[in-house]
Amino acid sequence: VEGTFTVKGKDPETGKEVKKQFRFKNGRKRTPLRSGQQVPSAALIKLANGTKMEEIDCKLPWFLELTKELAQAELDRLVNINAGTIEAA
Repeated sequence: VEGTFTVKGKDPETGKEVKKQFRFKNGRKRTPLRSGQQVPSAALIKLANGTKMEEIDCKLPWFLELTKELAQAELDRLVNINAGTIEAA
């Protein structure tokens, strides 16, 4: 899947703010949202990274309801639960 996304958080050992880049593992074309709906992984990354909805080739009704902030929250959640579908970039 094309693209990376950045997650910010505190290092548990130092307490310092850190940023880390992640990407979806090869072959992970769709990602489940908390709602259970599946969206294209590349489109979710694009939206989270600030690409305008009109420029993203995804017309699924549940994807069109997302905002940049919601897309970022979904990707943060995947990192926080240590989802097997993502890896450090």
